[in-house]
Amino acid sequence: TVLEDNVKALTGSGLNEPEARMATQTLQRFAIGAAMQEQSDTGAGNGDEGFEFGLKTFIDGLRVRITDRKRH
Repeated sequence: TVLEDNVKALTGSGLNEPEARMATQTLQRFAIGAAMQEQSDTGAGNGDEGFEFGLKTFIDGLRVRITDRKRH
């Protein structure tokens, strides 16, 4: 499944399995929430920009966690 493929990719990058599952679940919830917000905010704009910012912030956080783990 897509979930298992994502978990496998994240564990291969350095996260443990529970972290990889939580990261995948968090990203799914973020994407669903962003889509729901976009649908309800007719004409509000900045949806893509806000999503990109949130996604980059999430990925940056995972990168720091993985890098710190590899140092120790």
